[in-house]
Amino acid sequence: MRKELGVDDKVVVGTVGRTSIQKNPYFAIDVIEKVHQSNPSIVYWWIGSGELDDQLRAYVEKKGLGKVVSFLGSRDDVQDLYQAMDVFFLPSLFEGLPLTGVEAQAMGLPSILSASVTDELVYTDLVKYVSLDEPIEEWEKAFKKAIERIPQRRAYTEELKQSVYSAEDAGKNMTKIYEDLLASKLR
Repeated sequence: MRKELGVDDKVVVGTVGRTSIQKNPYFAIDVIEKVHQSNPSIVYWWIGSGELDDQLRAYVEKKGLGKVVSFLGSRDDVQDLYQAMDVFFLPSLFEGLPLTGVEAQAMGLPSILSASVTDELVYTDLVKYVSLDEPIEEWEKAFKKAIERIPQRRAYTEELKQSVYSAEDAGKNMTKIYEDLLASKLR
């Protein structure tokens, strides 16, 4: 996948989500611009589509980042794209429980998230939160540390199996909910 997308020698940062204000894409591009200045091997993929597609492309072109930022649109091969990434990035203004953060950890991706994203998704040591109130330099530091972790990347399959996000655990939780509900109705 990295070869196909021409990023063999690059550090690939990726976001998976709609292009909407909630996901904070303008800020994401500003952060990537700063990180790219100190590390020119950085490229950024936004995977997903939304109402801001055209405006974001224009913003990227205005900043001269056309060779750095790529909008890959909605895809059926997101798992392959996760495997081709080096760092996951989610700078959302607000967020419920983003499954993309769970998936990124399962793929062993160091993940940089805004402090506005719930910590319920954390089941590994891969997640670094940064406040949206922090200057961009703090985000740049988080990227530098995440990039240092790339050589130690591994799958976090066992951690996922032990987490509340495993299929087995989710099944047990659903069974308990139904059993409790049924028991309360029979009383």
